[in-house]
Amino acid sequence: MCNAAKHRPGCMCGFGPPYLASYSPTNVTEWAEEVLNRPALARRGLQEMAWDEESIEEFLGLYLEIRNSDLPRETRISRIRELLGLRKKVEESVSEEWINVPLYRFGAPAVKGASVEYSEGESTAKSGGWIVKVFGVGSGDTTTLQVNKSKTFVANDGTCKIVSVPVKLRVARIAVYDSARLIGRGCDAQVAPISDGDNHLKGRVCRSVPAGHCVSGPTDGAEILDVGLSGDTSNAVHHDRRSWESDVANELSLKLGKVLNVSALVSIKRSRRLELSFALPAGHDYLGYLCPGVTWWQRPTSA
Repeated sequence: MCNAAKHRPGCMCGFGPPYLASYSPTNVTEWAEEVLNRPALARRGLQEMAWDEESIEEFLGLYLEIRNSDLPRETRISRIRELLGLRKKVEESVSEEWINVPLYRFGAPAVKGASVEYSEGESTAKSGGWIVKVFGVGSGDTTTLQVNKSKTFVANDGTCKIVSVPVKLRVARIAVYDSARLIGRGCDAQVAPISDGDNHLKGRVCRSVPAGHCVSGPTDGAEILDVGLSGDTSNAVHHDRRSWESDVANELSLKLGKVLNVSALVSIKRSRRLELSFALPAGHDYLGYLCPGVTWWQRPTSA
């Protein structure tokens, strides 16, 4: 039960504003179906579970026969599910792990008084917001999350920041057996349900990172912000704004801190208008690159 001092995610009890969780699941796909869609995930998942190479090759040979057959889709999924029974899996321990999925990195030029404000406008699609797909580790389910609208965040005077969303995973340490023979120890992981105690899901994370993360980056497909103010000797602060409507998507791997040599594969797609507002003091020339996932600055330079 919540009260004025403690609200669960999505609380509507009337004690102050409701706190919406940072994300909500929209779809969950079991491993057997996901590997039917993306064959490369099959070997990856078996390696994460610590199957030996002989077992992996046996599985993949049978898997490809099923995948390339004319059987109905549901039958192929069922057959792939049965293939996992080639080796016995035993959960030895279960824990929770949080990963911070980075949505956008941005910084301000290294000039006193300069700032960049990050905000999000309305959705450009009915589904709305950021769509984050967290692929299962090992034989874990793949979960698609819709990320709720964020607050406004600001970087000042050469600082660099990353806006991210915390996602909770259920991580199982497992042992894999061929009959009674231990093959190896690996892990399964997938997105865990949000519980009442996950109070830090009231908002997104915006944290500072070393300034060097915002002074280099991609240039392909970037919108260039080139503002020449070195000849302006006044104390004026010039303002500009940019926004993007188009969808963008990218994939990245995020290390699981409690499990050595294992990373979660995450796909991130934006379907919400992204807006950046710039405050640029006179007396400097500015060159910024506004890219999917990051805004970085090649200069300012002074007159």
